[in-house]
Amino acid sequence: MTISRGCLCSNFTSKYCFSPISLWWHDPYISLVPCRLKPQSAELFQVVCILFTGPVISGVIPFRNSLVFHDMDKMISVFLHVSATLVLYKIRWYAPDTSLIWNAWIGKTIQPQNLNTSSFWLMAVPTICLYMHTILYHLIVNVIIKPDETYATSYRLISVMKGSFTYRMMHRFGPRYAEALYHGIYASLSTAFVVIAQIAYHYQAAHLALLTSFLLIVVWNGGSYYVHIFSRYKTLKARQENNGENQT
Repeated sequence: MTISRGCLCSNFTSKYCFSPISLWWHDPYISLVPCRLKPQSAELFQVVCILFTGPVISGVIPFRNSLVFHDMDKMISVFLHVSATLVLYKIRWYAPDTSLIWNAWIGKTIQPQNLNTSSFWLMAVPTICLYMHTILYHLIVNVIIKPDETYATSYRLISVMKGSFTYRMMHRFGPRYAEALYHGIYASLSTAFVVIAQIAYHYQAAHLALLTSFLLIVVWNGGSYYVHIFSRYKTLKARQENNGENQT
């Protein structure tokens, strides 16, 4: 909790201050809603679990989250995308053990007989929350505040990743429609991951496989980053050595 608060504060006081408005940047706080707002509500837990098992952690893909230990921004992004999802996995499948070391309500609320399989709570409500978030984010950032180009928004962060698949899809019809396509891609992918999260919610093996896949993506991106940086360093060093030999 202290770490997540520090992460959010560091972003709110920097040029990234409009990125925390995005849903996934708030995940350490939203994931605690069942603990603080209505701890006896199994339905509320289900909604939160679906949101963070699917749409939130899937943000590691378009934002190319990387496990790069010396880069604070990258590590903060990884922490805020992944941390709450791991906590919710622990609560979902190991509620009695979790209640012994955290909050006692978990062991009573997260029980098979309390967790219904209603499509309203597992599909409809999370999807509605996603679309409401998209509309609210657009109104706050693009209509009300309208930050200048020096401030980072979710769209601008994606726009600088020119080699990514998301960037190519956004600019498929030119820069004029790029932002509209960004919101469309976000809504479509988020809805798709809500559907995928249904399987993970009902089967622990699928849930574990999904989380492991995202963690492997983060590790792979980090390894690729270091390989790219070290290869550039070696190339630059070789050029400097060659220039030195030519001068002599």
